[in-house]
Amino acid sequence: MNIKANLRLWMVAAILVFFAQHLQGQILNEKTPPSFKQNSAFVVDQIHSYTQPIPISQLLDEDAITDLEKGLPKRAGLKVPVNIDFFENAKSYTSADGFTIWQYALGSDGALALGLVFDQFILPENGELFVYTPDKSFVVGAIGSENNNESQTLSTHIVPGDALIIEYAEKLNPGEKSLAKLHIEELIWVYNGASALTTKDLGDSEFCEININCPEGANWQTEKRGVARILFREGSSWYWCSGSLVNNTNQDASPLFLTAWHCGAEASVADHNVWQFYFNYERATCANSGTPPNNMITGCLMKAMGSMSGGSDFQLVLLNQTPPLSWNPYYNGWSRSTTPSTSGVSIHHPSGDAKKISTYTSVLTSASPNIGGSQMATNSAWRVIWAETVTNHGVTEGGSSGSPIFNNQGLIIGTLSGGSSTCTSQTSPDYYGRFDYHWLSNGSTNAARLQPWLDPAGTNPTTLQGYDPNGSSTMNPPRNLTGYASGNSVILNWQAPSSGAMVYNWFSYASDYTNLVWATSERAVKFSSSDFIYSYPATITKIGHTFYEHSGYPWPSDQFRFKIYSLGNNTPLYTSPVLTASHLVEIEHTLSSPLTVTGDFYVAVAPVDASGHPSSLANAVAMNSTHSYYGSAG
Repeated sequence: MNIKANLRLWMVAAILVFFAQHLQGQILNEKTPPSFKQNSAFVVDQIHSYTQPIPISQLLDEDAITDLEKGLPKRAGLKVPVNIDFFENAKSYTSADGFTIWQYALGSDGALALGLVFDQFILPENGELFVYTPDKSFVVGAIGSENNNESQTLSTHIVPGDALIIEYAEKLNPGEKSLAKLHIEELIWVYNGASALTTKDLGDSEFCEININCPEGANWQTEKRGVARILFREGSSWYWCSGSLVNNTNQDASPLFLTAWHCGAEASVADHNVWQFYFNYERATCANSGTPPNNMITGCLMKAMGSMSGGSDFQLVLLNQTPPLSWNPYYNGWSRSTTPSTSGVSIHHPSGDAKKISTYTSVLTSASPNIGGSQMATNSAWRVIWAETVTNHGVTEGGSSGSPIFNNQGLIIGTLSGGSSTCTSQTSPDYYGRFDYHWLSNGSTNAARLQPWLDPAGTNPTTLQGYDPNGSSTMNPPRNLTGYASGNSVILNWQAPSSGAMVYNWFSYASDYTNLVWATSERAVKFSSSDFIYSYPATITKIGHTFYEHSGYPWPSDQFRFKIYSLGNNTPLYTSPVLTASHLVEIEHTLSSPLTVTGDFYVAVAPVDASGHPSSLANAVAMNSTHSYYGSAG
């Protein structure tokens, strides 16, 4: 009997400690500021005014020049330095329902929208921060203690208009002082790309752009969920770009986000801490009306990049917060195939506007463009010509930079570097840095490649489908989860998924148990705490295996043993008695005594009769298979 198998492991984790690390995303709990119940209102002379350092006329003149080159990001606004200790400057009062409320208003003439950067941000558990417009028509908050982070920094969602009110509320006992600390270092002064914050009929992009919820976007409703607008700081200015969440071979919803190198190539760590990623930033229908939701995450960590000059112009960052499931995020799949795509789309945020879609129907060609004086590497880009569609003739603009281009299978194949398409020159080409070049070709270190980050499982796929954390997943959850307290520890017991291959690499080993060898009769799976939900030390109590009969490769006796090996050691830690396999029956075996392991280990199926020749198995297993391997088991 030839065996296909699904290996199960039952384990008890001795001590599991759950904690949040570096959660710097702006988590909002939609609430009404307590002051709204008090009917308190600011008047104009209570708004503290701050002046941005460059006249708007000069900014527009500069933009008229830089906007001609799509190899530069679209400037959104400026950093206006301030030095505001919130609690020293805010007015405070106690409301009838027991809240102590602090309020401070500030403004800056000429702004279309304003935001804040806190360089000291610490909130207690019962404290809530709000930012809203003086007319109370646009509210961000409540921002709570879940936004506390190691760097103690936070940038807020921008609000429309040239003034805003900051409100902090906390219930305190008589004589008690708040433990909150709020210091504002910067006013984000936005003059470009803020129109979509309101219900204004037209955003800031050009007239020919097509909203994602027009007919052209009907077949791209899944992929659009991964695309986000970026508002990022680089030095003294803020800019618009676009990008997308991307899946990795662990399919674990790691918030890896792909954009262009020229979107913040010179940004510092402090800059990255306050970058903003706006998800679901789109019009609800095909019309340019309606206000997008406040689904924004702040902060990221740069992982890898490849320059535009001599490279393919990519940047991969890790968001400081995983997008909540309530936002319905999607981790887009990708292809590093070198075969040119024949049709597809780009989804992007031109000029910081709501999400748009542009379509191509002619085959892409490989290119080596010079964009804004930067010569990209030979054949490191895809050249695209946009097509007219039923609604209009979508193109790209400043702010579209870094956006994904998809093939007709819904997979990312590149990121926008630049080009010359406009609404008055719709058939001029654009250029997207090629995903296959991003993979390994920008340098020899992990910091210059996508591969180490998007293929942590080491399976080296040419394509990877997207991952939907709200949908059916190839990673099945553990089942029969139980827990109980034991002293100062929490003991968790669970069973592994009942279907689906358990990890991403399956192995066949010879005597040293470190190299893949086809002639051995044992099949083993590596168990690693990085792939499963447990920590060391861990105790193994039971093993299970589901077998599948293959008539082409019979097992003479159908008998086998389970063996457990430590990493790098060919002497078994445990060998089971002889057991008998049966077609599509899970064979469960309880260890004679629990086995505690302190590091990664292998669990093997070893046929008793090793006659016959094993066939290949290592990378032939899809994650959604109902078995763990196939071919002769000996």
